[in-house]
Amino acid sequence: MRAVLADRLGGLGVPVVEELGFGHGPTALTVPLGTPAVLDADAGTLTLDVPALR
Repeated sequence: MRAVLADRLGGLGVPVVEELGFGHGPTALTVPLGTPAVLDADAGTLTLDVPALR
């Protein structure tokens, strides 16, 4: 999968990551749509910017 991602997306100049725990499968995490987030492809992190609950 890594080779396919690099081949297809590597030249786009955008962050590309894999294995963040979301996607398809029984243990996949849910990522809410429309939530602001910061993707750091170098660190392999996705940080959601959600307001604190009061």
